[in-house]
Amino acid sequence: MKGALLALCVLILVGCAPLTAEKLLTNPQQYEGKQITITASPELSPVRCTKMACPAENACCNLCGATLLVKTSKGDIQIEGPTCRGNECQLNCTITAYRETALTGQFRNTEDGYILDVSPSS
Repeated sequence: MKGALLALCVLILVGCAPLTAEKLLTNPQQYEGKQITITASPELSPVRCTKMACPAENACCNLCGATLLVKTSKGDIQIEGPTCRGNECQLNCTITAYRETALTGQFRNTEDGYILDVSPSS
């Protein structure tokens, strides 16, 4: 009886373990199209900016943006929904990059790679 109870407790604990990005990409087909939550530290993709010649009185006239990514050894997951926008002087993100956070959204595997859509309507 104690052995069965211990086994049940272990199964419960293992089943409740938080989903990491590494575990998600170990078997992405299992999560395709599903609402999931992962705990991760999103990073910024390279920042892209327009290339206008800015006048001296408006030195930060170029618009810039970046994508949030969760990087793993099995590939990157692009985070859709949150944005990072600004100019060459300041970039503002709707979620904090480089800080561990819970990300909840619909997971998809597309031709362009893995996507976690955390927009409010997902």
